[in-house]
Amino acid sequence: MGLDRNVHLSGDHRILMVDDDPAVVQVAQEMLRLIGYAADGFTDGAEALRALSRRPSSYDLLVTDLIMPRLTGQQVIASALRIKPQLPVLVTSGDATEGARAFLRGPGVVGVLTKPFSMAELAETVREVFGAANR
Repeated sequence: MGLDRNVHLSGDHRILMVDDDPAVVQVAQEMLRLIGYAADGFTDGAEALRALSRRPSSYDLLVTDLIMPRLTGQQVIASALRIKPQLPVLVTSGDATEGARAFLRGPGVVGVLTKPFSMAELAETVREVFGAANR
């Protein structure tokens, strides 16, 4: 998983990353760091929501898995939007069913990444989210 030299973006944005798989969180955090973003990763949605509620202005994007134990991605998103209503949400999922895709058109959701995703896909999607926010 090397860095594509054509992929470059950076910014003063902090991303809240949630996935129940520690390896996914670790790899995604490293990818985000390599493309110039700070990311706080969590394997538990409740812990991520506590971090968001302590510092809502610190986070510019929520990236969350859809299917997780304890709190689902839908529950994390709903709670996050109660804490910070304008927080854009990027959903990651290995579930490409129509039911999952229908949810992705819900409030706050600005994009989806199907797992596994590459650094180039992550970089492009995050760039698009922040580009749209600046328009």
